[in-house]
Amino acid sequence: MSAEVQSLSYPVALARLLDAVQPVETTSLDIGDTFGHVLATEIKTPRPFPDTMRSAVDGYALGSLDVSEFNLLDTLAAEDLPRAELSGPNAVAVMTGATVPEGSQAVIRVESTSLQEQRVTIKETPEPGDNINRIGEEFAKGQLVLPAGVRLDAVRHSVLCYLGLDRVKVYRRPRVGVLITGNELLKPGERHRPGMVYESNSYVLSNILRQLGMDVVVRGPVEDKPEVIAKVLDQLAWQNDLVVTSGGVSMGQFDYIRPLLQQSGFDLLVDRTRIKPGRPMLVARRDQKLFLGMPGYPAAFLTNIMAYLIPVLRKLSGIQDIHPAGRIARLAQPAKGREKRWDFVRVKLENDGAVVTATPVTKQMTSQYISMAHADGLIILDDKCSGLDAGTEVKVMDFASALN
Repeated sequence: MSAEVQSLSYPVALARLLDAVQPVETTSLDIGDTFGHVLATEIKTPRPFPDTMRSAVDGYALGSLDVSEFNLLDTLAAEDLPRAELSGPNAVAVMTGATVPEGSQAVIRVESTSLQEQRVTIKETPEPGDNINRIGEEFAKGQLVLPAGVRLDAVRHSVLCYLGLDRVKVYRRPRVGVLITGNELLKPGERHRPGMVYESNSYVLSNILRQLGMDVVVRGPVEDKPEVIAKVLDQLAWQNDLVVTSGGVSMGQFDYIRPLLQQSGFDLLVDRTRIKPGRPMLVARRDQKLFLGMPGYPAAFLTNIMAYLIPVLRKLSGIQDIHPAGRIARLAQPAKGREKRWDFVRVKLENDGAVVTATPVTKQMTSQYISMAHADGLIILDDKCSGLDAGTEVKVMDFASALN
């Protein structure tokens, strides 16, 4: 473990962290098991869609557009194939999705016709090709549907089912171990005691990890004892691809994580970053196992999740675009910062007509967290900025985009 590591700027720390991350292994799964995974291969259409000419409506395929009365020759359900070509004053009843016969000039809706015995009379003349879906009209064979590196949400997964795929190559789910330390922590629901605080970091992190498709193991809160922390830390490091801790990474008397990592053979990559809130952060690696030690204050912890951890998780999962898109907004009120550090300011988003506005919430101190209930994301003021005026266009690291 390196003896000296400087406090890094936000971009440098993030780049160093991402350089240390490699996607997990790939595997081939049955289509029913791929939901939530990230594609490891591009998906192309195996055939044209549709692969036959199909009726877009319930109606009649017409053999000619020059007459108004037709002989009804046949009826085709969605699964039926035509038994003969169609021409002249002849018609075939077709259901929505049915393959229309060769020679069909158009399909007319049922409600625009009348049927008496086996004679179909049309009330209007359709245009050539009306209500017929042509071969390859949706997608030709071999066209790209999804690139590698996208997560299979409910809609994308259903598209693969629509293509008829049975197995798909995906990245396996990353395994993340979470370690919470701190003798001052109470579990929600426990009797409150003065000076103690309720633990929330494991909940926000495990919920985010599961939402992003990770397998999660949470340990803690564990006692602030080196031998206890060392044992749990070693177990999590062997069992998981990534270990994230909360607490114990600052410079206090009971902050044991740094020396324990050194004893366990981890190589230190980042030791403190110049962001607020969230400066105390450690990044270390042993073999291919990555460790992120994050501060215990919930506001600092969540800021580090947004700033550092989510890009890491996206890259670890195999996602191609590792940086969430974010949103553009205009400041409704000034935002304060301080030079020589990167300030992450909590903001509330509102739609003001065609403009999205971002308003800094009132409480911004590292020790304050309740204001996150009113925040929709964070804006970043770099280390050369002491503040931004109202009306300034900003990019918001919004929670919704990051967790999608």
